[in-house]
Amino acid sequence: MRHAVKIGLLAAGLGVLAWWGWSGNFVFRQGALFGMPQGEGWYSVSIAGKPMGYSHRVVGPEAQDGSFSVRESSVATIPIPGFPLSVRLESEASYDSSGRLKGAAFTVPSLPGAKASIVADPRGGKLSSSVSALGRLWEKEVPLPKEGPVLVSGVVPWLSRQREIPLGKVMLVSLLELPQAELRQAELTVTDDTTESEEVQVYRITVRTDSWEASEWVDAKGRLLRQSLSGIEAGLTLLEGEASVGLAKEALARPVREVPLDKIPKGVMDLLGRYLPGAQGKADD
Repeated sequence: MRHAVKIGLLAAGLGVLAWWGWSGNFVFRQGALFGMPQGEGWYSVSIAGKPMGYSHRVVGPEAQDGSFSVRESSVATIPIPGFPLSVRLESEASYDSSGRLKGAAFTVPSLPGAKASIVADPRGGKLSSSVSALGRLWEKEVPLPKEGPVLVSGVVPWLSRQREIPLGKVMLVSLLELPQAELRQAELTVTDDTTESEEVQVYRITVRTDSWEASEWVDAKGRLLRQSLSGIEAGLTLLEGEASVGLAKEALARPVREVPLDKIPKGVMDLLGRYLPGAQGKADD
């Protein structure tokens, strides 16, 4: 629910991170189902079911206090009719020893000034966020949820530190949804999705709200295998072949090309404007 990040183009980019239930019989599994081992993964990015780019995900080393970070870089072509746009998304999130979000930053180097940040203040019980795009800045402060993953893209890091997970049972969590910067109640569910041909257990983690659903598949070794996001039908799939990984490295090594806002058709700009949060909006100096 990782490059994992949930505004049209900005929302699409953040939605891929990022990033980011059902009910029935369930059992409690003692101990963490998976961890967040240090390492990297290369992924293909799909939009509307078609390959559109690549993503690179790096889990940083665990600090002495148990905190860790997840860094992602993605490049994808957004299929806007008559105006396909190559978008680069960079993100980095830090988590404490319990897997709770400490802070996150998202930037879209392809679009001048497009960025977002989130900072958690456990002592003050506040969650501050800002979204900058189209020459405007939106800032908002909401109560920090008392427990849980905080962000869609923070679900897997949070679960990796939980010692008891009810498989198949709906858990209610409060998540910050970008770009509206509003808390929304969501259903979080973890199920065992291992097939007979798989030697390592695979878990499906699903987050569902009344308007979208996102799923991530993680194996017992902590590897993120794939992601999917409803609505824009976006997703990630782990690349394991040397040739495929080479193509991903090549794509992400290319220089970022900025797209001047005045070159984006007005109709597309109007679409982006409808995705911007209206509360507390102000001109960006």
